[in-house]
Amino acid sequence: MSFISWFKDRFKPKTSFAPPLVTTPQPPKQPTFALAELTRIPRTDAIVNELLAYLPRYQYVARITKIPAVIIGIIHHLEADFNFKTCLHNGDPLPGPTTHVPKGRGPFHSWEDAAIDALKYGGMLSPVALTADLWLYKLEEYNGLGYRKHNINSPYIWSGTQYYTKGKYASDGKFDESLVSQQIGAAAILKEIQNRGLLDLSVPPDVA
Repeated sequence: MSFISWFKDRFKPKTSFAPPLVTTPQPPKQPTFALAELTRIPRTDAIVNELLAYLPRYQYVARITKIPAVIIGIIHHLEADFNFKTCLHNGDPLPGPTTHVPKGRGPFHSWEDAAIDALKYGGMLSPVALTADLWLYKLEEYNGLGYRKHNINSPYIWSGTQYYTKGKYASDGKFDESLVSQQIGAAAILKEIQNRGLLDLSVPPDVA
């Protein structure tokens, strides 16, 4: 063995030093519809009973917009407490125009006309059937994604489930971290409809 070979073998590092592993931080997992559990069952049950009673009116709008009737009914509850004398956009009185966000929509000839405009303007139309989780995301977009910057799950979607405890916009642009939503959110309503075996998110048929 040459001196150079002996020297390299004698003084070679005993261990190798790999560069530190760099990982990209991952955002926390979003709640999922499949794992949602109801926390306010009597109130949720009452809301679903009322929604199902109005289903024929929602089905008419569903056939025009291709949005499942239960999704339309959920928006009607959240925005207008099932009041057919108000605009689906935000609960402002019919015939409009609306005075809250979105402002200036209308006037409308009927609740159905206002509902169709609200769903189109709010970006709710979809040419294909969506999963419950995708519909919940579209509903959150419809209401606004502002809760995400406060790192809480939107009560518009998750109130009435284990995924929401507190934090709410008291009015447009005014967030109160201690305020608790009294509404039942979209996910809880969908879950109760599913529990009854009545959940249908398929694309509605054309108007006959």
